[in-house]
Amino acid sequence: MKRTKPAKKVSIGNLTSRVVGVFLIISLLVGGFGYISYKSFESLNNSVRSLASSKETSEQLNELFREMMKAENLIRIYIITEDDSTLAAYEVMEDSIKTGLVELKNEIGNDPVRGKKVETLALLYDQKQASLDEFLELKLKEQSNAYAEKALKELNLDGKNKNQFRQLQSKSLVSKSDSLVAGDISYRLVEREKQTKGIIASLKKLFGSKEVVYDTIPILDPQSDPMVESTGSGYVKRMVDGDSLVNKIEEILTDLRAEEKYFRNLLSLREYRILEQDQNLFFQIQETLNELTTLEKAENLKKQEEAEIVADEATKTLFTIGIIGLLGSGILLTLVFRGVSKSNFYRQKAELERNRAERLAKIKEEFLANMSHEIRTPIHSINGFLGLLQETQLDEEQIKYLSTINGSASFLLRLVNDLLDISKLNAGKVTLHIEGFYPHKMLEEIINSFIPLAEDKGIELIFDYQAADDLALETDVFRFRQIITNLLSNAIKFTEEGYVRLTFAWLDQYEIAKIHITDTGIGMTPDEQRKVFMSFSQADSSITRKYGGTGLGLTIVKNLVELFDGAIDLTSIKGKGSTFTLRIPMHKPEVKPSESYLISDHESNFIGKLAAVVDDDPNNRLLMSKILQSIGFDVKVFENPVYFLESIKNESYYFVFSDIQMPEMDGLTLSEKLRDSYKGSFDKLVAMTAKGESRPDVQENKANFDGILFKPFSRTELINLIYDITEIEPEIKDPIESVNDKVGANESTEIELDISEIKMFAGNDPEMIRNMIEGLYGNMQNDLSNFTSFANNKDLNSLMKLSHRMIPSWSHFSFDTVSKNLRTLEETIESNPEPSDEINEMANELIEEMSVSLALIDKWLRRQSHIA
Repeated sequence: MKRTKPAKKVSIGNLTSRVVGVFLIISLLVGGFGYISYKSFESLNNSVRSLASSKETSEQLNELFREMMKAENLIRIYIITEDDSTLAAYEVMEDSIKTGLVELKNEIGNDPVRGKKVETLALLYDQKQASLDEFLELKLKEQSNAYAEKALKELNLDGKNKNQFRQLQSKSLVSKSDSLVAGDISYRLVEREKQTKGIIASLKKLFGSKEVVYDTIPILDPQSDPMVESTGSGYVKRMVDGDSLVNKIEEILTDLRAEEKYFRNLLSLREYRILEQDQNLFFQIQETLNELTTLEKAENLKKQEEAEIVADEATKTLFTIGIIGLLGSGILLTLVFRGVSKSNFYRQKAELERNRAERLAKIKEEFLANMSHEIRTPIHSINGFLGLLQETQLDEEQIKYLSTINGSASFLLRLVNDLLDISKLNAGKVTLHIEGFYPHKMLEEIINSFIPLAEDKGIELIFDYQAADDLALETDVFRFRQIITNLLSNAIKFTEEGYVRLTFAWLDQYEIAKIHITDTGIGMTPDEQRKVFMSFSQADSSITRKYGGTGLGLTIVKNLVELFDGAIDLTSIKGKGSTFTLRIPMHKPEVKPSESYLISDHESNFIGKLAAVVDDDPNNRLLMSKILQSIGFDVKVFENPVYFLESIKNESYYFVFSDIQMPEMDGLTLSEKLRDSYKGSFDKLVAMTAKGESRPDVQENKANFDGILFKPFSRTELINLIYDITEIEPEIKDPIESVNDKVGANESTEIELDISEIKMFAGNDPEMIRNMIEGLYGNMQNDLSNFTSFANNKDLNSLMKLSHRMIPSWSHFSFDTVSKNLRTLEETIESNPEPSDEINEMANELIEEMSVSLALIDKWLRRQSHIA
C-alpha cells in the first residue's frame, strides 16, 4: 500500500475562460441560426403541404362534378327504362356525392368564400335530391293506378268472363281468336293508341310513354250475315245495332278515360315542373362547381407564389447562415490554435516546473538519506564504543559523562529515524506488510518496556484491555507498534503526575481496533490542537526547551494511521490532559499466529527422521539444518533441485523443504516431479517462499504441498508447522517471553545486535549461536559484494533474484528495514524491469544500510572473540 503526492498543477484559467467564452458565443449563434433555419424549413414545408392540399381540393371538385353527371345520367335512364338496378346505382352514387361534399367542406376549412360556395353547393344538391324524390314518388303513384280493375268492377263480370277479359287486357295485340261471349253475340277486344295533343303528350312521347285504350267489336261472319264486309285484317258490319254490353263498357271506359286523362294531365304538369326545377338546380350546381374551381385555381396560384417567396427566403437564410458559420469556424479555429499554442507553452512550462520540483524533491530525499546514513554510521560507531567503554572499569563521574553522551547519541538516532520515516511517508514509499499477531501480548510488551520510565517520573501506567486474551488480528505489526510507542512516549513525556492509560477494544461488527491513550499531562488549547499534527510543530517554544523533541512524532503517527485507512482524534483540555483515539481497520486471520514454545533439545518424535532442505540460499540452508537438527532430524541440504532428485532415487525422506524460486528448477516444477514420480520416497512436502499468499502460482499449486512457510519465518513457526502437518503433540516447556531488542524500538542506552531469533534457532546453545552467526555473516558479506556488483552493472534480473534470496538472512537478525527494502526492490524490478533512477537510489540506500548492519554483526563477533 503506497501513497503518492499529487503533482503540482499549473493554472491556465484565463486561457480556458477565453476559449469557453468564445465557444459559448458561437454555440449561441449556431443555436440561433439553427432555430431560424428550422423556422424557414417549417414555412417551406407548410407551403408545400398547402400546395398539395389545394391540388387535392381541385381533384375533389372534379371528381364531385363527374359523380353528379353520372348520377344525372342514371336518373334519366331510370325514367326511360324504369329499371330498379339503375335506381339502386343512382342511390349509391347519391351517397358518394354527399360524402364528397362533407370531405370537401372539411378540406376547405375556415376559408369563408370557398366555404360559403361549398355550403351553397350542398344546399342546391339537397334541393335537387328533394325534387327528384318527389318525381320518383309521382312516377310510382302513376304506375300503381289500375283502370282496368275499375272497369271490371263496373261491368261486374262473372269469373270466367273476367278472366277472359284480363287475358285480353294483358295482350299487346288483339287477333281474331280473342273473343268474348255476351248473350248470343260473340265480341272481341281490340287495342289501340289513344290520340292526344299538347306539350304534356309530347314530353310523354319523348320519354317513351303512350296511352292504350281497348274496345269491343262483334265477331262478324259474312256467310251468316249479309251486312258483314271483309277487310284486310278482319270483317266489319256496315251497321251496328245497339249493344247493351258494349254500350255499358263504352260508358264505363269513357268515364275512366276521362278520369285517367285528368289525372295524367295533373301528373304530367307536376312532372314537368319538377323536371324543369331539377334542370335549373343542376345548372346552378354546375355553375357553383365552376366558381369553386376558379377559386381553387386562384388559391393555388397564390400559394404557389407564397411558396416561391418562402423558398427564396429559406435559401437566402441558409446561405447567410453558412457564410456566418464559416466565418465563425475560422474565428474559433484561430482562437483555438492560439489557445493551444499558449496551452502548450504553459504545459511545457508546467512540465519544466514539475521536473524541477521532482528533481528538488529527489535531491532533498537523496540529501536526507545520505545525511541520515552519514549521521547514523558514526552514531552506530559511537554507541558501539560506548558499549565497549561500559564494560570497562569507570568511576562515577565517567559513568555520568558516558550516560550523557549515550543519551545524546540516542536522541540523534531517533531524530534521523524520524526524518527518514517522514521523508518516505511524504514520498509514498512506505508499504504495509500484513501479518498475524496477538494484540494483548504485543501491547503488554510495549507497556512493560515503558514501566521503568513511568516509575522514574512517579506516574502510574495503566493497561486496560477490553477484548479476549486470545484475540488474533492481522496488521503491519512493526508500524502498529511504532504508532503506539510514539503516542505512549509522548504521553509519558508530557505528564508530570497522575497516570497514563492505554485502552484497547475490538469492535468485531466493524472489524476496527479502537485504542485510547489518555494522560493527565499539560494538555493543549484548541489552537495548539490544530497545529499538533503538523511537521516540526509543538505547542510553543517553551515545550521544546523543556521537553525536547523534533515535533515529528505525531506527524508520523497521523500519516501512518492514514496509511492504515484509519482515523485519529484528539480531545484535550489545557492543564488537565489529553486523549488520543485511534480507529484502525484490522482483520482476523484465517489461521491464528503461532505461539512461542521451547521444544526439548532431544525431541523423541523426530529422532532418526531424515529431512531434505532444497534451497539456493546457503544462509537458509544453514539455519534450516540447525533448527531441524535441534529437534532430532537428520538433515541433508541441496543447493540445486537436480541434485536432490538424484538423491531421492536412493533414499526416502520424511520431510522435504523446498524453496519456490530457484535458478535451474523452481520449487513448483520440483513438486510436480515428486508427486508424479517419487510418491513413495517422501512423506511431507513443504514450500518456502518470500512472496505473500496472494502470489497466483503458489495459490494454484497449493494442493501440491502439505504446508507453506513464508519467509522470513521464525524457528517457532517452522516447528509449529511441522507439528501441525504431522498432528503430533509437542513436548512443551514454559513459553518464551518475546525479546524486544530492535534498534530504535525503545530508549535503550545501548544499541545491541538482535540475535533472539538465532538463539531460538540454535536452542540457546552458545557455540551453535556463534557458529550460525559466523556462517551467516560470511554469506551476507558475499551477498553484499554481489549485490553491489549487480547494481553497478545494472543487471536487474540478477539483482532481483539476489534480493529475493537475501531477505531471510537479514530477517534473522531483525534488520526489518533492510528486509522490507529488499522486498520493495524486488517488487519494483519485477513490475518494471528497466533501469531507473528509483531503482538505483533504492539499491544505493540498501548498500549503505547493509554495510551498517554488517558492521554491527562484526562488532558482536569481535566482542565474542574478546570475551573468549
